[in-house]
Amino acid sequence: MLNAHAVLGLEPEYSVERAKTFAVARMLENAWSIPLKRAFRLAEEVLALPGDEAEWRIVAEDGLTTLSVDRNRVLSRFAATLSFALEGYSERRSGRPRRKGSTGIAAAREYGVDVSLLESSLERTPAERLRRLDCDAAFIGGMKMVDP
Repeated sequence: MLNAHAVLGLEPEYSVERAKTFAVARMLENAWSIPLKRAFRLAEEVLALPGDEAEWRIVAEDGLTTLSVDRNRVLSRFAATLSFALEGYSERRSGRPRRKGSTGIAAAREYGVDVSLLESSLERTPAERLRRLDCDAAFIGGMKMVDP
C-alpha cells in the first residue's frame, strides 16, 4: 500500500473507502493491464456511480473495445474480503494440527529416539558438516564389494 500511495502521490490513508478504491483499481490493473495511476482514476469513477447504477462502461478511442465493470459484484467481493480481514479469518492448514509446547527434537526424545548424533552434528558449522560428508563419501567410495 505504501508503494501504491507513493506512485499515486497520495498521503498514506487507511480507511475503508480508500481500501475500496484500491481494490477496484487493482482489479482493473490486473484484469486489463491498466497502469495504476489510470486504474485509480477509473476506480474513483466506478465508485462515484449513483446508487441505482450497477454497470460502469468506458469505450476506447478506437470504438472497438469496451471496458465494463459490474460495480455491485466488485463491492460484494470487497465486502467479503473486508469481513474476513476484520474477523481474523485464515484458511485452515492441511494436515494435523501442531502440538503445543513440543519442538520436533523434544517430541522425538519423548518418543524414545536417540537424538545425540543429530545434536552433535548441529553443533558443527556448515563447513565442518560438509567436510565430514566429503570424508564419509570418500570412505564409502573406496569400499570394495566382496562376494560371499
